[in-house]
Amino acid sequence: MDRLTARGKEGKAYFPECFKEPCLGCGCIRENCEFMSKVCEKLANYEEAEEQDWIPITKKMPEENDSIFAKLKGTAEWKPGMFEKISKNVLATVKYDDGTLLSKQAHTIDGKWKTELSCLGGTVIAWKPYPKPYKENTKC
Repeated sequence: MDRLTARGKEGKAYFPECFKEPCLGCGCIRENCEFMSKVCEKLANYEEAEEQDWIPITKKMPEENDSIFAKLKGTAEWKPGMFEKISKNVLATVKYDDGTLLSKQAHTIDGKWKTELSCLGGTVIAWKPYPKPYKENTKC
């Protein structure tokens, strides 16, 4: 989808269409022009977030940290199924044999990718961290 907004030199969002016939950049003369500015700003932020780059797995993998089992590695208590390192969940692009690309939640365990429904196959080709969660406005 093509972008509907652009950013000016000052960083303010605007609709490029407003600078074409018939408006020619004269701006909105309606009473709700402030509303249109807010809509434009939110849309620009959304489009910019949507365009954030994916990280190919050939460039970088998610950071892994010690698992709860890490301290047992090399001891008699180490059991099959235990793992030393694990990453946080990330958003991953998974490519399937038929060429289908899907975005799925994934993480790494000891450098190997784990996705939901791993039994369906597919190979992780890129990833990105999840965005920050929504935070409710608690002001009344």
